[in-house]
Amino acid sequence: METPKKSTSKNEEFQFVNLDEVTAAQSGVAPKSLSFHEKAWHQLKHNHAAMVSLIFLLFIAVVSVASLFWMPHDPNAQNVSLSNLKPFTNGSYPLGTDGLGRDMLSRLLYGTRISLMIALFATLVDILIGVPYGLVSGWCGDRVDNILQRIIEIVSSIPELVLIMLLLIILKPGMVSIILAIALSSWVLMARLVRASAMQIKSADFVLAAQAMGESPMQIAFRHILPNTMGVIITRTMFTIPAAIFLEALLSFIGIGVKAPNASLGTLLNTGEKGFQFYQYQLWEPVLVLSLMMIAFNLLGDGLRDAFDPNTRGRNKW
Repeated sequence: METPKKSTSKNEEFQFVNLDEVTAAQSGVAPKSLSFHEKAWHQLKHNHAAMVSLIFLLFIAVVSVASLFWMPHDPNAQNVSLSNLKPFTNGSYPLGTDGLGRDMLSRLLYGTRISLMIALFATLVDILIGVPYGLVSGWCGDRVDNILQRIIEIVSSIPELVLIMLLLIILKPGMVSIILAIALSSWVLMARLVRASAMQIKSADFVLAAQAMGESPMQIAFRHILPNTMGVIITRTMFTIPAAIFLEALLSFIGIGVKAPNASLGTLLNTGEKGFQFYQYQLWEPVLVLSLMMIAFNLLGDGLRDAFDPNTRGRNKW
């Protein structure tokens, strides 16, 4: 006599399993839990455009620092007998010379270093002003927030270029005045981004728990809220640096930035533009360096924004 077969449902026949959990169970090791920053780094590593940009910018930074200790020639040394040499026609001057016989490679190294220094110091001042300002505004709220936001509205109502030119007239053109002018005109956006992030974070459960445990407002702001705004700060910084480099190049190009004979990317563009009709390479070389740096910083900034934003994770770009 045949025994009746047990009817099985599809749910009993098939079962969905997590491959990572099965592998971990077989090996006897629990799956590793990644922190927020570890997940962000993992996401960034899979963004090839951002990683290529990061490597390129690290190379530029290393070369710029190395140029402090070694250069092919003195960037300001003139040799009129070797003026306007074209690239790759003289082994001692691989990128050619300008109208005064100065080595273009040495001037590019020096100019890139000056532009990066100005941008980095301006960004540092931007962070030192914008981050505490936005943190206080977002964390305190109410009347303090209203007062601080009215100040931001007054500052942002003045056109950035007009504010910079006024500051340069008062402070006189030079590296220090350019750094202060760029920083004092660009901290507003950093403050607004940090404020928005702080207002969102301060209602989180871990902040309420810290308040219940009796931590002071200062401790909560710097121990709990500020670390969780680092993603916003880092991402904004990656967009502030190229903007500062471009603004310095613009100011030097129109003659109110770094002064001759010192070289920056802006002064090199100014010099190259004057002789562009006959010596095109003198303009194309600084343009190429500036363009590659702008593209690299923007691609890296996009990659960091995607890495720190949970809503965009998993979308790998090129």
